Amino acid sequence: MLNDYDDELTLTEYSSYGIQPKDTSTLCGRYKEPAYINLRDADGLTCLHRAAMTGEWALLPVLLRAGADVHALTPEGESALHLAARQGSKLAYRLLIQGGADPTLRNRQGETPEALLYVEH
Repeated sequence: MLNDYDDELTLTEYSSYGIQPKDTSTLCGRYKEPAYINLRDADGLTCLHRAAMTGEWALLPVLLRAGADVHALTPEGESALHLAARQGSKLAYRLLIQGGADPTLRNRQGETPEALLYVEH
């Protein structure tokens, strides 16, 4: 349960309180500066990664405008675009491309986001 002092918590601290992926807007909406918006949680994911993989696609443009790093990689070497492609969301894919994501970037398995979008769905 968050308290009145939750603005002072880091993303990792939020994660330790059991914030679930669907709470991305609660978690990330508190940070408006790039220095904070690109912090990683205990799983090594940024707010943009969480939004891309949990279906909170309306949050993507907000995070990008706030300075979220569209090129940040997960510990597995995947970008937010890879994660959106795995979800099969052409809308999220398009929003991230418009935000500067690279559709030719390969993850550790050599897969591009574009290939994932059309192969898995």
